[in-house]
Amino acid sequence: VLFPLLTKLLENISPADVGGMEETRMRASTLLSKSEAIPESLKNMLLVMDTAEIFHSADARGGGPSALWEITWERIDCFLPHLRDELFKQTVIQ
Repeated sequence: VLFPLLTKLLENISPADVGGMEETRMRASTLLSKSEAIPESLKNMLLVMDTAEIFHSADARGGGPSALWEITWERIDCFLPHLRDELFKQTVIQ
């Protein structure tokens, strides 16, 4: 998503709004430079949720995995397939 956006931003879209276009380019480059922080924020959020036992079902024996655990990893595995093993290598919920 970001790279096509940045490519489009390099084109001269509106010659009348040079200042606005420059502002947009600067914001896009800032977003791109901070995009490596997104996986770290995701890792932190997942670890906090696990510590708070949000991923454990209260009605399952032994506090088994909840539906939220399954949905979360179904989504994350699409773009970070090894994250679960990296974060929970000792306590992976089957």
